[in-house]
Amino acid sequence: MDKNMSVEEKNESLILKDIININKNVKLSNFDWSSYELGLGLSKEEQEERKKIEKLYSDTISSIHEFYIYNGKIIKIIDRNIVIDFGFKAEGVISLNEFRDEKKLPKVNDIIEVIVEKLDYKGRCIISYNKAKKLKYWEIIQEKFIKNEIIIFFVAARTKGGLIVVLFGIECFLPGSQIYIKPVKDFDFYVGKTMEGKIVKINNKKKNVVVSHKILIEKYIEIKKKKLISKLETGQVLRGIVKNITHYGSFIDIGGGIDGLCHITDISWVRIDHPSEKLEIGQTINFVILSIDKIKNRVQLGLKQLQSNPWNSLEDEIKKGKVVIGTVTVVTDYGAFVEIFPGVEGLVHVSEMSWAKKLRSSQYYVKIGDRIKVLILNYDISDQKMSLSLKRLTPNPWENIKKNIKWAQFIL
Repeated sequence: MDKNMSVEEKNESLILKDIININKNVKLSNFDWSSYELGLGLSKEEQEERKKIEKLYSDTISSIHEFYIYNGKIIKIIDRNIVIDFGFKAEGVISLNEFRDEKKLPKVNDIIEVIVEKLDYKGRCIISYNKAKKLKYWEIIQEKFIKNEIIIFFVAARTKGGLIVVLFGIECFLPGSQIYIKPVKDFDFYVGKTMEGKIVKINNKKKNVVVSHKILIEKYIEIKKKKLISKLETGQVLRGIVKNITHYGSFIDIGGGIDGLCHITDISWVRIDHPSEKLEIGQTINFVILSIDKIKNRVQLGLKQLQSNPWNSLEDEIKKGKVVIGTVTVVTDYGAFVEIFPGVEGLVHVSEMSWAKKLRSSQYYVKIGDRIKVLILNYDISDQKMSLSLKRLTPNPWENIKKNIKWAQFIL
């Protein structure tokens, strides 16, 4: 046996001799595979030896897996086709068209990655270079998504609702809402540019990828906000711009991407129905920091705290038992709030509205905007609370009820 023969060739030679030995007295036209497979005519030792040879031969043959990436060596370039040896008995052929996007064309002996798409009915391998490259890129995209790594992509074109970007040779979608922290009107401005971002969503079934550039900007702003907030202190006065107004308060831009909230109750000492009564968008004004949440990066602001507290100047104005005139500002089921001085309100409980035993809702006695006289029952300047009475401005009819009954009996 030739020493230069490969293991595969040696095994093939041994099996061929085995076949000839079994069928030495049989013509080729009458060759019986069944007799060969059953080992008829062979001794037990010969059958065992043949099994060892068959196993040795089968172990040298690798299985071909479809949609698996293999390293292949270019052995020939014929016309517009490339012949690839990737370690199997069958060689693969790839069209040169698959390399049209490459910077340089491949040459003989180059090692490239290919994917086996399928085996045709003749046992030939249908392979692809482009699909192997895409599968490799897809694996990289999956890894980048899992590790939450920053990626760089090229903006290829605009589309409905966003941009088409190319990441590792694969087209991905960049929604308009994920381009910048503010709404973007001109998508064409970004076409042809390279951007950084992160992969935010992958649909493995449809092979769809969604990326975001905005997520990096938000992260940068958050870091900047944390740094700025760490330098702020409660009681510090800041100059801010009114950015937005809602029914519950106003958001103030104090710089560095930080929006502080000034609640409606902290805008004015005088009760207001809506922040727009005292503030307007774009207005620049001083605010004081009431509280800081360094975990959530939130700042609570106050405006009225920079003005004199009207409760602090009431020592000479009020006392128990004094009758004052005020305006009804709020009416509830349990009572009504009456403003007796600008920014100073007291509560007239429903039980202090009438001497009647069966009380009705306070709405029966007063309404918002009424100017009424009330009696000061009690007050606490430190807690800024005051109790008022409406019924005590008139005599208690129950105190003279016995005298009135006796007088009525005498007349009768």
